[in-house]
Amino acid sequence: MEPENLLRKTLIEGKVLLENSWFQIWGDFRHRSDDYRVITILDQDLRSCIIRTTSAYIAHIGLHLRSDEKIKIESPFQLLVYSYDNLKSASVSVSTASKVASGLRSLLNEVNKIQNPASWKIPEEIENARNFHVEFNLLWAIFKPGSLIVSSYDPGKNPQIFKVHQTSYKDRLSVDAPFYSMEDEKKKFLVIHAWAWDWNGTKVFRNMFEISIENYSGQKLPTELSYYPAILYTGPGNKRGISAVYENAVYKNRKENFVKYTFQQKPPAKTLLRYSGDFSGIPAFSEKQLLRMRQVDNEGFKQILPYAKVDEYIVLDTVNYSRKALRTLWLGDIQVARESIPCHCQLCLSDEAKLWVKSIEKSNTPSSVENELLLTPRVFGFALNRKEWGQFWLHNIEVVNKSEGAGRESRVKDLILPAGMNEDEERHIYAMVNNHSKAMARPRSQRLTDVIGGKGESLVLLFHGYSGTGKTLYAESLAKNSRKPLFKVGTSDIGFDAPAAERALKTIFELAEAWNAILLIDEADVLLDARGRENESLMSKNALVSILLREVEYFKGVLIMTTNRVVAFDPAILSRIHHDVNFGEPDTNQEERIWKMWLDRLHSQGLCDDYADLKDWVDDTISDTRRPHLLSGREIRNIFIVAQILAEKEDGDVKITRAQVNSAYRYKKIFRHDTDKIRTEAKSLLAGRER
Repeated sequence: MEPENLLRKTLIEGKVLLENSWFQIWGDFRHRSDDYRVITILDQDLRSCIIRTTSAYIAHIGLHLRSDEKIKIESPFQLLVYSYDNLKSASVSVSTASKVASGLRSLLNEVNKIQNPASWKIPEEIENARNFHVEFNLLWAIFKPGSLIVSSYDPGKNPQIFKVHQTSYKDRLSVDAPFYSMEDEKKKFLVIHAWAWDWNGTKVFRNMFEISIENYSGQKLPTELSYYPAILYTGPGNKRGISAVYENAVYKNRKENFVKYTFQQKPPAKTLLRYSGDFSGIPAFSEKQLLRMRQVDNEGFKQILPYAKVDEYIVLDTVNYSRKALRTLWLGDIQVARESIPCHCQLCLSDEAKLWVKSIEKSNTPSSVENELLLTPRVFGFALNRKEWGQFWLHNIEVVNKSEGAGRESRVKDLILPAGMNEDEERHIYAMVNNHSKAMARPRSQRLTDVIGGKGESLVLLFHGYSGTGKTLYAESLAKNSRKPLFKVGTSDIGFDAPAAERALKTIFELAEAWNAILLIDEADVLLDARGRENESLMSKNALVSILLREVEYFKGVLIMTTNRVVAFDPAILSRIHHDVNFGEPDTNQEERIWKMWLDRLHSQGLCDDYADLKDWVDDTISDTRRPHLLSGREIRNIFIVAQILAEKEDGDVKITRAQVNSAYRYKKIFRHDTDKIRTEAKSLLAGRER
């Protein structure tokens, strides 16, 4: 609360209610509610005692009180309420002069008549505390600056600790009020500014959050509120307070996980990360939605970003989250206090806490329950599959085992390489991708470089051929085996409008380089068609090609492009390609391997009703010489997916039969026959027009 509101120097007209040698109590009945009072401390020794006893709170709010000047304390007496226990102890302490102690007791007795402690002070006894209720107009008193409060931050209702900085009452227009009175019914919220230890991408800092509690009538148990003092938290076995919070499963290894996924994951990270849990993301390439997100309030944030269950690879990058997504580091849907700066008083930041945070990165950091409880439970980054920025809860992140998918020998087991690729070529492609960063890290004098510094340091691969033949899967395999993130984008992310595409491509290449990710531009022919799309101007097409060429020239990472129309590529792009792989139409041998690979996969998962019968069906189908088409890997996969859906039963038991696979296969044959017929008719019609 503002100092000028707490200790006013001037008083409006009123009436002296009580005066003695120690203090004077003044009240205003004409302009204020009848509970408004101002206490003036008259005795210098009593002033000295109050200043000494409340020094922590005085330092916190930045007051400069002197014992040789009168002190005026305005209701609701925050100075006295927040330091009540200390003042009460001083009033009976043998170290306090008896005369001053008597004056202090008299002062507290009068304050108790005005501001009854039973209505705002949390009882020390557990049983009494459980039955403690508080009115909204006295709610500020239980959120003492420097005290710990608890709240939930995610759909799982996991607890999180914050340290209170200040409180104020606000209406819906966010008009500050220093205290609450019954005539101020328009004020609807108690706003608490409280901080927690957070990560900004380079260091640990105190992030100040704005927490609000809406007005309510009557009295409530504090534990019924969304935020309440941590001393009232009750865990399993009726354990109470911060020790009960600390034993919560979500706090297990909090410090270790915080350090692991902040200091040890600064881009470019050397480990692959996977996230499985609740996620609420911000689309990375939707400029309109990003702008909207930066303008919404707290409730709007909740409505726009619903949680979803995800399971995918991620990159942690708080710096680029702040640059490319939101500029403030929310916690769940708890917003950041924009105009509140943490102070450095002992009430907020003890000497112990200062030493602790300086050494947090070290393995021998002294244990501190309070500070570990204050560590935020999430980090910021990018969901690679969804292409969304967001928050990732620490307890749902895992490091992908180094032995999982590491090395060329551990390629994706579902991958069947093109018929024309021999073992030497496969080994060389893996070496190119795996060794590129190391080769480019050498001094310029020890490697081939472009005449112009900074150019020509990328590795560009082109995978071209028929749809569904494994081009994207091969890129995923290379990324996994080289333990690099795969950043996959398409034309829907880039767009065709030259200015917007330039911004998107610049961001995409910047992120791929920062993360040391393999950048995959899928179906790149749509973007780089040398002939241009229908109704597309030559200038627009040239602009897109030029933009991509410029980014590729100065890119220092691995770029893979896929297409099933390589002839459509602009020659300027083709000249930048270091190596290409032709994924031709599957031959009989490849198709047979794909069928059996998927069948074996079903069998290993216990999804086959009769494995031998299904194997016979596959053999019969493959050997049928009357088949007009061979099927691609994607088509075969889709047949088994349809069969699995057909096999789904209400009791949850799934056993795929020959009949279900045969039905799915028959539907696919009909579809291929119909599309071929339509395509043939279209070609005939076009040929007729040309004649």
